[in-house]
Amino acid sequence: MKKYLEYYQHPANSSQDPRHKALRVRFGWEGAGRYYALLDLIASADNCKLDLSKSFNISSAASDLSMTLDQFNEFIEFLCSEDCQLLICENNHVTTPEIQETFTKVMYDREKARERKTKAGGSKPENSDSSDEDSKSSPELSKKVKQSKGKENKDNESASADFVDELILIFQHEFKKSRGIDYESEPETRSKYMKNGKDRKNMAQLLKIFKSKNPDMDSDGIKKLFTGFFKDALLIDNQFYADISISKLNSHLNGYKQSINNLRKDRRNQKSGPSRNGSHSSKSEENIQAAKEFLSNSD
Repeated sequence: MKKYLEYYQHPANSSQDPRHKALRVRFGWEGAGRYYALLDLIASADNCKLDLSKSFNISSAASDLSMTLDQFNEFIEFLCSEDCQLLICENNHVTTPEIQETFTKVMYDREKARERKTKAGGSKPENSDSSDEDSKSSPELSKKVKQSKGKENKDNESASADFVDELILIFQHEFKKSRGIDYESEPETRSKYMKNGKDRKNMAQLLKIFKSKNPDMDSDGIKKLFTGFFKDALLIDNQFYADISISKLNSHLNGYKQSINNLRKDRRNQKSGPSRNGSHSSKSEENIQAAKEFLSNSD
């Protein structure tokens, strides 16, 4: 089971956090950019804790942030200090409270998903190694092959469950960027759907629909396509806007398809103009194309 994050949430108002302001006063906006690059390193590290106990790890991180060793050490020292407090520094490992909170939740969800798959498929005993000649017999070899395939299938199911959790995190991230609130904050049905597993089940069904039409696309391509779909779905200004949820995206997929198609037509007719939130309505062509491909492949 993976013990790192491929995606993590970023609060839309983080620039107003006094800790971030302290960082910018000391290192400017360049320092703020390097801080977010550092967060990527932390999220990708084992247990989301960046190991700085070895000199070559420090050199590698400093290189990634385009800093000298002295600059990097000064940077980390300030981020961990009482004057900033953006990092948690323990035993030469650094992380953040926000990333650890997300990591704990994701690991809990991954473990629960693994337990559900194990209960659903049943457990199969592992074969122990044996030097006996009898172990080379055809029936025993056939049994080992079947058990190996069973274990491989369960591993694939577990990997799929982990990927569903990553798609849920992406949706929650895009939701907060679009609405300015956490996905589970309101109404109560969203929190209920997350806790009882309904959202996860519906996200898995959406993933199944897409993968059946795009069996050769890699995971990065799938995440890119889903991100574009989520962004456009969150922009729809009709009866689907207020109570949007992962479960509703699946159960009302045809309705969202039609609404996003209308949104796409409006973009073509009007390249720019005031949108619901007062910003320009034109979005990146990449997001439009991603939503278009997803919708056209989900029939």
